Amino acid sequence: MNNTLYFGRLFIAMLIYLLAFGTSVSVTVEDAYTGSVRVVDNVPIGPAAVGAAMSNVGYGVTRLMEQAFSTPAMTGQGFADALQTLAGVRKATLSRASLGAANAPVSGTDVEGSLVKLAYWVMGPGVMGQDRFIFGAPKQFEPGPFL
Repeated sequence: MNNTLYFGRLFIAMLIYLLAFGTSVSVTVEDAYTGSVRVVDNVPIGPAAVGAAMSNVGYGVTRLMEQAFSTPAMTGQGFADALQTLAGVRKATLSRASLGAANAPVSGTDVEGSLVKLAYWVMGPGVMGQDRFIFGAPKQFEPGPFL
């Protein structure tokens, strides 16, 4: 066994510790959704530097991922804005009364009935686990004049 104490390594470790935790800085924290800014004083420079680097990397990756996979962008529009949009569309199209003239843009059409038939015959079997057809609808499917 080698029980030698290396003072050089100990000195370097103490120097890194003192540099990371000995001095403190003021850190500016910005909310990505609202843009509000808050200043936090007396943060050790080591955790501040690591936090700033990780925050910038995480925010950059989030922006790139939502650019590819999210519409509307979460960082630009706010959290769950897409769900609020879907809820608004559902509420607006929940009944024939709320659709009004949009249900029959052309005489003799029935938009709501066509969408219900489409959901039942095309999307329903896959959701319910019934393999009635793979491509296309069965012969008794009559979508109506709109579809």
